[in-house]
Amino acid sequence: MRSYYYHGITCPDCHEPHVSGQAIETINEKTFRCISCGAKFHKYIDVQSSDLFPKTINHVISKEGDNAANYLSNLPLLWKIEPNIIEQEYIDFFSTEKKGFYFITWPWRDVRFIPLMVFEYLLTNPDKKAVVIGNYTCDDNTEVELFPSSPAVFNNLSFLKDFDEVDRDVKREMRKFTDKLVFEKEKVVEIKYRNIGSNDQISPRLCYHTLRKCKNKILNEDSEFGDSLLRNISEHKLGRDPVVETINEKGAWDVSLYEQERWTGSLQYNKVWLWEVLFNSTNLHACKSLVRSHFYREIADDIYNSSSHRNIRLNFLPSEPYLDKTLDLVEELSPDILIIENMDEIISDSRFGGERSKVLLNFLHNHSVKTIIMFSTDPDMRQFYKIHDDETIFQDIDVIVHTWDSQHILNNLPAGNESKYPNPVSSGTNQIICENMERINPEYLILDSYNSATENIDKYLLNLSNDHRNDLIFYFNRLFSTPLDLKGDYSDSEILMVKRKGDNYLTYDNVISRLYTLVDQNTFQSINSTLNEIFQLNSLEQTNPLRDKILSFTKTILESADDWCFTVVVLSYEVKGTELLFKKTWSTEDSLSTHISFCDWNNLKAHENNVPDGYKHCIISTCYPSLNYRLNSSNADRLVFIGNEKAIDNIKYIIEKRLLEINAYPLINPDEDLDCPDLLRELFNLVDIPDKEQFTRVTESLIEDARFIMPYSETVSSERMAGTSDDFTTHLKINTGEAAILCIDAQNRGLFLPLNSNILIRANETLQEFIVDDTFSINKLKKTLIDNEIVLGKSGLYISFKSIFFRFMIKFGDKLHFQRGPFEWYSFKNLYNDSVYWNTLLERAVNEYAKINHVTLHQSRNHVAKKLAESEITAVNPDYIIGWWTNYEELTLDCETYNLYKIEHPFTPNDMRIIFSVVKSLCPELVNDLQIADRSYAAAITLQNLRRNALKRKDQNVDVKYYSIYSRLERELMQIVRNAELFRVNNVHIINVSCDVEGLKIFDEYTDYISK
Repeated sequence: MRSYYYHGITCPDCHEPHVSGQAIETINEKTFRCISCGAKFHKYIDVQSSDLFPKTINHVISKEGDNAANYLSNLPLLWKIEPNIIEQEYIDFFSTEKKGFYFITWPWRDVRFIPLMVFEYLLTNPDKKAVVIGNYTCDDNTEVELFPSSPAVFNNLSFLKDFDEVDRDVKREMRKFTDKLVFEKEKVVEIKYRNIGSNDQISPRLCYHTLRKCKNKILNEDSEFGDSLLRNISEHKLGRDPVVETINEKGAWDVSLYEQERWTGSLQYNKVWLWEVLFNSTNLHACKSLVRSHFYREIADDIYNSSSHRNIRLNFLPSEPYLDKTLDLVEELSPDILIIENMDEIISDSRFGGERSKVLLNFLHNHSVKTIIMFSTDPDMRQFYKIHDDETIFQDIDVIVHTWDSQHILNNLPAGNESKYPNPVSSGTNQIICENMERINPEYLILDSYNSATENIDKYLLNLSNDHRNDLIFYFNRLFSTPLDLKGDYSDSEILMVKRKGDNYLTYDNVISRLYTLVDQNTFQSINSTLNEIFQLNSLEQTNPLRDKILSFTKTILESADDWCFTVVVLSYEVKGTELLFKKTWSTEDSLSTHISFCDWNNLKAHENNVPDGYKHCIISTCYPSLNYRLNSSNADRLVFIGNEKAIDNIKYIIEKRLLEINAYPLINPDEDLDCPDLLRELFNLVDIPDKEQFTRVTESLIEDARFIMPYSETVSSERMAGTSDDFTTHLKINTGEAAILCIDAQNRGLFLPLNSNILIRANETLQEFIVDDTFSINKLKKTLIDNEIVLGKSGLYISFKSIFFRFMIKFGDKLHFQRGPFEWYSFKNLYNDSVYWNTLLERAVNEYAKINHVTLHQSRNHVAKKLAESEITAVNPDYIIGWWTNYEELTLDCETYNLYKIEHPFTPNDMRIIFSVVKSLCPELVNDLQIADRSYAAAITLQNLRRNALKRKDQNVDVKYYSIYSRLERELMQIVRNAELFRVNNVHIINVSCDVEGLKIFDEYTDYISK
């Protein structure tokens, strides 16, 4: 059994860059600084000249001779690697020769153990060769890779085999191995902010510059807030009396700077590992010394030379930028095993028939490699593999699928050995992707009055032919799940009408007519009388027990507590009619009218975001949960499903079997003869796998419900919550008569740029964010745009860099720390929430003012905008002000909707303070603390600068602590541009459009939209 050690650069305190990819800064050739925790540490440890370890040194020199003294004074820390239980299964599984295609859904965001697995394979099979393909990007300007790649990891991997335990006398010397041998002591400045009046203090920060530089940085940040936030700044220099300087007598914060001398880190390392290696130094072997490897940084046409590469058994190939050349080289190298690390990146363009996925699939059909292992790490990409379909993306290729990242499997994963600290060779079970790990506790209310009717009708319908049965079963499922009325004018949104294929609509009248001809008279009379009795269809006022149940449920709760808000979730084509029917049941004085809203699953997140502060939220649904909404991400206090027993049983089945996650986290039960690790088979034996027939039936119902949109199915009425109607999301539309920028390419196609739009352009192979400012002259626009490329989607639609950046940061910025002035945020999502607090505050103010004063939302927003325009803020145009909370790009991630507002912050920080004051005067309960205005402004400019600097990673002014996230974003942008359509600008004009036109979309007949 071999014991592996990694000796690449690792922070001895917080273990970056292997936790979140935070940068390690090179101070000099011997010293590094961890950007995450601030530790300043040595690259090598000198145990030779310290006189602390005489027995250890004597033992090593007695075995190796005096030459050992050289490395004893330049010894790297070695980190012991223990594969986790899943990794060890695959190391053992693939150490013996396999044949076939293996597709593995991996429960971590990256696959770290490949160098270990492939090394074990090659040692066990000395006549074999291997190729590993990955997205390997190297920054020649940094010594430490932010995300160590497989070739870099392999080069820093060593092992011991059959080593001796450390002698007890020698082991005692380990106690003398302390922080002082690893870290440096230096002067730092501790920064403490205190909020005047509240005595609130934020966590102290450390600055690693001189006291003067730290002070200047603080004052520069403070100047961004106009009227200074700081009252006093005090300097506490070592050995001197404090010096206090008053900045602004009306400031809200005091800041103190304490100069200190301290050790910069605390050793988080197992000293036994170092002594294991020292005690067995003659048995330590570098992996690269036993298996020759080669890393192709670039794939050139003539790079491969069979004679010079004959003895190389392990080749690492980059998937970028030319996958076809990489795969051609694979054929020339003729490996026995091929491992593809980044399968999801390669296959991502399959959604629009991209070339890279075609190249790979063609290779898989025609290759000569015996064993191919493909890892999938991105749940969002899984849908494109069509794993549960009869024909997957691999078509007729026989692929062996191993699904690990379903919670059905992970919940039963046994404990096992794994590395003590984060490292780039093995993943910890605590790092498993856990977005879907939270459990929900839905409530179920069964409508007993429906149960007998649904049971009898289902029994009658079973005897019909398929042609009729499927339509009728679908209609009656809808009938017993709708809050709408059943009979009446079917063009009315309050009356149920169900669309089937083509123009085939099912209504109560035509369904009853069909039943009359299909069943015997007794059966027909039974069904007809049952429905008439339940829904009072022959009376002037139809009833709906489901609607009545919802009303009684909400009123009962409100009678005991009035701090509840309710959202009734129905199918999209039922939203408008349901809302109108409910409004008929209450008077203007009815408190329920201000506590309840209506939507479908797709718009639920917008409603959740608009729940007023201090209110609890209850979601009531009459239909299946949607594939597009993640129940576990809901912030609701109660989630209640109401329906008949059959419908509730199906909903329970969907939730308990986690069918909503099946596309992102597929579950394929290995057959008896399927080649897979023993652990995977054992775990599947513990799982209650969803019944395939029931699974198919329920998922088809989910998909069918999502497809049907009725003629009258507007998503909302004119008085719905602000920010959720279509009117507020068409921010790329250019209205008749408005000015726009017309770009023309060499093919004489046109592209209209809306004024003040934010676009992504490629100039000289670099990406730039460009805001089309309405003050730019035509010469300025031509200089910026001509001969450069505007990045669009493959379908010719606009790609917003703002949305690309946001999507990326939500995914990877959950552990980042941000700071500006006295404010700090401990994740990107926290930063975003504060940055849009002022926008959402204005939305809530419009809603609240409308409710309090019994006016429409349109009247309310005009009033709020007028009040703001008449205050002393910079903006004076009410229409422009309304755009602050209505003009945004809507982005849905993990079933949660985010609004990316076009205006990110008002012109000055004082404008922000006035906005909060105006809102407080209109709706006092919405603003408890006016200082939140400064926090929101700080968050907004921090996020804006963070995004703008993302495209300037090599700029010396960019904060080094963001290098890692920018580096990863750079890789993502390369992938996006590779899959994008690039519109190369040949000419530019400023024009007025003659009719409404979509901006940032390519038109062949663009002259049709230009005013003559």
